Amino acid sequence: PGFEVHFLSGALPLWQGRLPVGTTVSLFALGGPVRGVSLSCFSYGLRGETLRPSSRGLSNLTERRSVEIRIASGSLAVLVMRPVIPERLSKTTTRKKMGS
Repeated sequence: PGFEVHFLSGALPLWQGRLPVGTTVSLFALGGPVRGVSLSCFSYGLRGETLRPSSRGLSNLTERRSVEIRIASGSLAVLVMRPVIPERLSKTTTRKKMGS
């Protein structure tokens, strides 16, 4: 699968997304603790918690299409997994073979 990366910090403390239900989202604290982490519409919700660099924020799942991640301080990377669509992959592969 492919993925998107979003970054949150004190200057940009909120991320809102529209994703398919069941999308895997992972959070990574960058350079130290991230305080006040809150997640809305995820399987494992957080409310004002602190995330440190660890495996604690990995592999959460969306429960609704509209989701929200908010922080109070620190730097957070948000990885959103995107499935590779076989039809697109096969068209790209076909074009590369034809152009070779």
